[in-house]
Amino acid sequence: MANTKEIIKLIDVNIILSQNRSIRIGNISICKGDKLLFKGPSGSGKTTIFKTILGFQNFEQGKFLYNGNLVDDRLYWLIRREISYVDQELSLPSNISVESFINYVSNLKYSGFDKSRVKQYFKYFELSENILDKKILELSGGEKQRISLIVSLCLNRNIFVLDEPTSFLDAKLKEKTANLFFNSQYTILVASHDNVWENYEFLKKAELINGKWETLN
Repeated sequence: MANTKEIIKLIDVNIILSQNRSIRIGNISICKGDKLLFKGPSGSGKTTIFKTILGFQNFEQGKFLYNGNLVDDRLYWLIRREISYVDQELSLPSNISVESFINYVSNLKYSGFDKSRVKQYFKYFELSENILDKKILELSGGEKQRISLIVSLCLNRNIFVLDEPTSFLDAKLKEKTANLFFNSQYTILVASHDNVWENYEFLKKAELINGKWETLN
């Protein structure tokens, strides 16, 4: 179960996307170790909230605190170093091999990736190491999704923002992915239409209530 150290808090935030559309947040609170599921229809603002947390989307009013500190440009830089983000668009470079991509991200990390851990995750996500020689553009959606998850896990970060992380996976892999994250000490923010993400005893939810996103429990 999560403890009470609050990591992320958004209060009365208004995100203006156009003249006629905005995303409103009443109160979203995430403590260390929380597993928070964002539930809402497509287009309701889940991805926009994630991008706001990561500093890729501006907001017009309200407060965003990270570890108790009011977020500014300097703090966004730190947030992006401490959060692993798996986006639903699977934004991977297409014309390089899987191995080259993994090595590239590994080299960005001071200590590099633990190669034995990479192999462990390949086995867990049921990927053959033969895939390492393939170009990313040759991969299926499910293979790209698993590579994204493996790379995010090998970054050794403690907070994960997962945007539809299992949408291309079969039922068995959906369950294995949710179990891996939920049976961990990680802090998880996940948006998914897959019901497998609701099967967790201590799950918290964020939903739209009267037009505002709120943490329910």
